[in-house]
Amino acid sequence: MSLVENLGYAVVGVSDQPAWDDFLVRYLGLMNGPHVGGGAKAYRIDDYAMRIATEPSQDDDLLALGFEVKDVDELSHLGQILAAKGIEAVMGDEDVLKRRMVDGLLIAADPDGNRLEFFHTVRRCPEEPFCSPRLRSQFVTGSLGLGHAVLATSRIEEMRNFYCEVLGFEVSDYIDVSLGPDMTVEAVFLHCNPRHHTIALLPAPLPKRLVHLMLEVESVDDVGRLYDQAESAKVPVTGSLGRHSNDRMLSFYVATPSEFELEFGCDGRLIDEKTWVPARYASTSIWGHGRTRQ
Repeated sequence: MSLVENLGYAVVGVSDQPAWDDFLVRYLGLMNGPHVGGGAKAYRIDDYAMRIATEPSQDDDLLALGFEVKDVDELSHLGQILAAKGIEAVMGDEDVLKRRMVDGLLIAADPDGNRLEFFHTVRRCPEEPFCSPRLRSQFVTGSLGLGHAVLATSRIEEMRNFYCEVLGFEVSDYIDVSLGPDMTVEAVFLHCNPRHHTIALLPAPLPKRLVHLMLEVESVDDVGRLYDQAESAKVPVTGSLGRHSNDRMLSFYVATPSEFELEFGCDGRLIDEKTWVPARYASTSIWGHGRTRQ
């Protein structure tokens, strides 16, 4: 059983904040969140005060993934399990609690050194319901969380053991991913709730720790509309419209201003834990997702 409920937020380091504002708000249709200070910015996709945060950094890469737990007791239980496994974890101070807009937070790292923030009791914004400036449907969040993150790793077995044996994720399936004419690697997809995968691990020497972040919306029309408007918005499409083989997501990929990718899609498959059997796929997509930029 997973010790976390979902991926609650992602924090990315950015060198060009105005470009990220344009990308997240004017193109993708997120809302600005409350002011957090320190050069950081918060963005909303639902009633949570923050689902994506940007902080100044020349790395232009992932800074932290925030995983939600039920309450303070569950956070304490998680801390005890990490300690028993010899994994260092520290409580977040008042500054980080304020920036993340949560009541409690525990900071640790996975075997690749990715910062993980486990939190409970997030600030919500019922007085200002989410209303996208661009989209006609809602983002798919709730108990499923923000979306999913795909991480590049050089320690695939250690990473899989950490997420599965320590945090309690389950394997959804595997895909043989072609990275070129002479290189195929096995990606593993992991779930902690009915969303097909919350974390995926790609054993590949890539320049960014974060391969891509996925956001899901309710309507195929929003997916098609943003796909059509990418060129006029000067957002580079890196993967054409297509449907994935494993989670059945109808989606496309764009380059973020920090050069990792964002997947934007709909119709993601849900897992019934009672009947689910992991499978292996020979390709990432049933159709589409042609690489338009390497």
